Amino acid sequence: MTTGAPAPDSELDPELTNLAELQVIERMRKAAFAKCEEQVQAYVACTRERTVSVIWACRSLLHSLNECVRQYTGAEDHRLHRIEYAKDHPSAVKSWNRASEPQTRP
Repeated sequence: MTTGAPAPDSELDPELTNLAELQVIERMRKAAFAKCEEQVQAYVACTRERTVSVIWACRSLLHSLNECVRQYTGAEDHRLHRIEYAKDHPSAVKSWNRASEPQTRP
């Protein structure tokens, strides 16, 4: 584990504060939904003017939306978003770990 703020590279992974981690997840979620705008709009259109029938009438569209979002919210995507956030907010970095090192919490 390295402390301080080294120049991030492909072998280092930032450990962020809890608040920063929540912000990274929110950014990643927003970016994923923006990339899946077509599926979002299709699902929203299906849910309009429906109540209980949404469950089965829009199920395939929801699955399609979830599959699309899943493409952009994997572990590697999360790591890349953390690195980007760490570059923008160095004070939110607790430490830099080797990417292969598991992060342990006290």
